[in-house]
Amino acid sequence: MNRLVILCCVLLAGCATQESVKFVGPSGQYGSGQIAMNGAMGEGRFSVKDEQRSCAGHFSSWSNLTITFPVQCSDLIAGTVTLTRPQDGPLTATGTMVLSNGQTKQIVYGQATHQ
Repeated sequence: MNRLVILCCVLLAGCATQESVKFVGPSGQYGSGQIAMNGAMGEGRFSVKDEQRSCAGHFSSWSNLTITFPVQCSDLIAGTVTLTRPQDGPLTATGTMVLSNGQTKQIVYGQATHQ
């Protein structure tokens, strides 16, 4: 079903998609959020939050298998998110969010959040 939606988005080239993001920090704290994209591989917005902070960023395209983009957090900490998706589409991805305070959070996106 999701693959059909993505295919329709590619064909229509104007459809917005939104998927869940989950992450876990080094001490086991969990957080969640979302990625919203304009079109199947288009410009996107990333946002996550946990008990300590919320972080957000945006990227211009997900045409490559791996994307890296900056994030800014509510407590003025900055960071970098790197996500890698498989070749068969943007339905799932894994990666990291590395913050300027030294924390690294493991991220899962899309269908990977249900595994």
